[in-house]
Amino acid sequence: MNRFSVAGFLLVVAAWVLFPSAIQAGSGSSLLLIMSALNFLGFVSAVIGLQQSNRERNQNEASFDPRSRTIAKTALVLALPGLLLLFLLIFG
Repeated sequence: MNRFSVAGFLLVVAAWVLFPSAIQAGSGSSLLLIMSALNFLGFVSAVIGLQQSNRERNQNEASFDPRSRTIAKTALVLALPGLLLLFLLIFG
């Protein structure tokens, strides 16, 4: 399995585990900043994992695992609301 896909998924899940605590702490909280950073890093890692998975699939490498593409896509979908929240915090 692609390690970037798995790492991206785990980072995004960790960000969403922190979400309730960060919201209770308020908008100026450092927890919210940590959650946003984890979410952004998870998004970037999932994008890298998806690109590597596409490259492996196109080159018919033996290491290609279709589950890594699914995990990367799931991480990307889960990261989108967190990125929107980060955008609103910065520009809102």
